[in-house]
Amino acid sequence: MLQPVTFADSEALYVGQPVIAIGSPYGQEWTLTTGVVSALGRTISSGFSSFSISSGIQTDTAINPGNSGGPLMNINGEVVGVNAQIISQARANAGVGFAIPGNLVQRVAQALIDEGSYHYAWLGISGRTIDLDLIEALDLEANQRGVLVDTVTSGGPADDAGLRGNDATVTVDGQDLRVGGDIIIAVNDEPIRFMDELIAYLVEETQPGDEITLTVLRDGQEVPVAVTLGDREDFSARAQAQ
Repeated sequence: MLQPVTFADSEALYVGQPVIAIGSPYGQEWTLTTGVVSALGRTISSGFSSFSISSGIQTDTAINPGNSGGPLMNINGEVVGVNAQIISQARANAGVGFAIPGNLVQRVAQALIDEGSYHYAWLGISGRTIDLDLIEALDLEANQRGVLVDTVTSGGPADDAGLRGNDATVTVDGQDLRVGGDIIIAVNDEPIRFMDELIAYLVEETQPGDEITLTVLRDGQEVPVAVTLGDREDFSARAQAQ
């Protein structure tokens, strides 16, 4: 008799933890492969969307075409994620697979069951993690962390709040770098070091209509910027209609 699977807390995963993938790679039904959690907190593509999925689970468990949508389980048979994609030039397992974290799957699935849709909060920027080249180009402290705002979507929440994107180019070691935008260093007083952390915070801690306070570095000064988050799905619908 079929028994429903149960979920484990995906936030309790740790690097090196054994995991099991179940699926039908290349049409081979009832295939089970084993491995470990290779990394956590990966930002992965969400398919045909321009948006990303936060807090992805990276695993060396063999995942191939046909595993997508199957469960990633711990050794107790509890679901910790849903297998989603691989990195491979040959479309075959290269030991770099990704799963959507189980906690996110449960939240989205329940909303789909209850309401028929799920709505993500939308900030309306593209950005990148501050790296050594940017620290040099912007003359920042060596230990500075944060997210440089590259572009701000016209008419979006960040634009309405006055967030600034890059407006200049500098050359560092022969490489042109776009600079001049705000640097996001915190959200609601929660430090932000990487773009992955910003995406994860928005996905896991906010919803459309929430007002958040970004702390940004602007012209060498910390500036609070209040932003009322939009609805990502509404934006996508409007963009497709244009």
